[in-house]
Amino acid sequence: METDDSMGKLSCKIIREQPSLSGFSCGKDRIDEHISEAWQIVLMRRSVVYEILVDGKQVGFLSYYIKNYPDTEIDLDEEEYQCSFEKYMNRYFCSAHIEYIAVREEYQNCMIGTRAMQWFIKYVQTYLPVRYITLDSTADNVSWYKRFGFSSQGSGDAGNTIMHKDLRNIEELERISEQME
Repeated sequence: METDDSMGKLSCKIIREQPSLSGFSCGKDRIDEHISEAWQIVLMRRSVVYEILVDGKQVGFLSYYIKNYPDTEIDLDEEEYQCSFEKYMNRYFCSAHIEYIAVREEYQNCMIGTRAMQWFIKYVQTYLPVRYITLDSTADNVSWYKRFGFSSQGSGDAGNTIMHKDLRNIEELERISEQME
C-alpha cells in the first residue's frame, strides 16, 4: 500500500527477509534493539513487520501482532460458560497491537510517522478482523497517539501508558440503534 504527497511516496513493505539495518537508529535504544531482532520475530510468526519506505528509501519500521483485548481473565465455571457464551464472547475482542513505529532519526519531524500511522489505521480497518488497535506508549508520545483517536487505558510495564483506538463507527452504531427503537 502506498500514499503519495509532496514529501514523496510512502509505502510499507512487509519484511520477507532480513532487512538492511545499516546505520539505522530511531533514537530509542529499546526500539532499535527490537528492530535488530525483527527478522527473528517474523520467523517465529509472532509479529508482522513492515519496512517504511519513502520514494523507495528505507526510513523506518512498523511492527504489530494480533492479541486478545482486554487482557483480563474470565473466571467462569463450565456451567456458566455454557449458559453465557454470548457474554463470554463480548468480553474478549481482538486488537492489532502495535509493537513499534520507528523512523530514522534524520527523518523524524517530517510527517513520516504520521503518514505511516494513518496508513496503518486504514490498513487495519480494511483488512483485519479486529475491533481495536492497541499499544504501549512512552510518556513523551501519548499526545501524538491521541491525535489519531487513541485513548489512555492505564499504566503498563515500565511505566508506559496502555492506549487503544476503538475502530467501531460510533455514530453509525448510534444511528442503527435509533432505527431499531
